[in-house]
Amino acid sequence: MGELANFQEKAPDEVGQRQRNILKVATEAGHRRMTPHDLAEQAGCSVSFLCEQLQDRQFRAMFNEAMQGAVAVEVPEILNTFAQKAKDGSFKHGKLILEVAGAYSEKSEVNINANITHESPFGTEEERKAFLEASIARIRGENEGEIIDVETQEETQEEAQEEFYEDGGREGG
Repeated sequence: MGELANFQEKAPDEVGQRQRNILKVATEAGHRRMTPHDLAEQAGCSVSFLCEQLQDRQFRAMFNEAMQGAVAVEVPEILNTFAQKAKDGSFKHGKLILEVAGAYSEKSEVNINANITHESPFGTEEERKAFLEASIARIRGENEGEIIDVETQEETQEEAQEEFYEDGGREGG
């Protein structure tokens, strides 16, 4: 508790009684929700004074530290409540308790070390382009103006590929 400890060590004239009261109320607040009006009333100051003090970065740090400490005191009771609700069958409470305990995580990390190879039937990019051009020219020449049957087209492509290889990769064989 850095800032709050420094605050408590300061001489009484450096820190006013109203500021001490604000921090005391914040420390004792626990998990209770308090409006600025409630806090100011319990600390014996006005809401405007409270807001003015919270503009000071050092006082705001002390105030936040006091509030966090107050809530931290309540954590065991909160966890017990969640554990009881989980035992009573609440999925969301059970899930949260398991997450806090480190026994459950929605995220999983998967590392894959794989080598993927692709084998091409063509020796070079030029051979692939020549084959495609020959196939397209053949399809256009044989099927001009016709509806192309997929099965026939597959057979035609296979024939074109065979002719291409038989011709040594030269177009127009």
